Amino acid sequence: MQDFNEESRLLRRSARASADISAASDLSAGGDFKAVQRLCKLAMLSAAEPRPEPSWLAPSSLADAKAALAEVRGTHLDLRAAHTAAADLFTEAVLDQEDLASLAGRITDPPRALFLSRSYREDRRALAALTVSGSWHKVLPERVGQAVAWQAAQHAFAEAISRHDMALGGRLCGAETDFTELAEALKRAARIIELGTDVDPVPLVAQCGSPAAHAFAQTAKETAKALKAWRSRLVPAPLPGEPPALSLLSLEDATAWYEAWTGPLTVLADACASVEVAAGSDVDYARASPSSSRRSSTAPFGHHSSAMGRQTARF
Repeated sequence: MQDFNEESRLLRRSARASADISAASDLSAGGDFKAVQRLCKLAMLSAAEPRPEPSWLAPSSLADAKAALAEVRGTHLDLRAAHTAAADLFTEAVLDQEDLASLAGRITDPPRALFLSRSYREDRRALAALTVSGSWHKVLPERVGQAVAWQAAQHAFAEAISRHDMALGGRLCGAETDFTELAEALKRAARIIELGTDVDPVPLVAQCGSPAAHAFAQTAKETAKALKAWRSRLVPAPLPGEPPALSLLSLEDATAWYEAWTGPLTVLADACASVEVAAGSDVDYARASPSSSRRSSTAPFGHHSSAMGRQTARF
């Protein structure tokens, strides 16, 4: 049988914890089971890193940030591929060579009349200076296109960063950007939006990672665990898919329900125990008589009571 006194104490502790979390994080206080669980999840998110940007906590801004990250990350992948293809032969000096594309054109397809000209030899020396060895290689005309692609990828990456840095909260650090961490921060923002449909989550994000956030996140974790265990002890509603009625009440009202029934059911349980003693054995109240069965069906106990009935077991 459920210990109504213990359940009421659990709910009172959870209600107090919910109020403390709300006050500490500037979030709306929880109400029923689902609302308090949502509040606890929001509080737990506040202790986790990486921290999302407050500007992402609007659906439209978050969508822009996700699109920006996809573009910047794509250009970074292109840059890495171009670097891998060219870096065994060319140095990073190609990235700053202003006329690289035109130089490559003159090297790969020189007019026959200029093939042995002084200007062509100068172009060869200029291109050779961009190589790892610093000398001319016969493969350079074939591979100079890779140097051009490397430079173009670098420019595209730099332009993407410049264009999207504001949307991504100024968190782009060139090639050193941790894109995995940035993507995780965007996922966290999406989760906060999902959970915080009726609250302003910006104050919560402002506290992310702080000692205070870690403290009330731990309280939230313990509260959520206790309430989940309490919810599992409630008998399901009569109709499939419906939640137990008690879980739809505020924690305060659910506590009051337990306290209101503790006295009467204690008296009833004592009376049942007296009957068992007088009879000299356990009594099967469900079979004792139609009237006893009807009486037991009106008791508001949960599924832990064998002597009490089921009509209000949905609580």
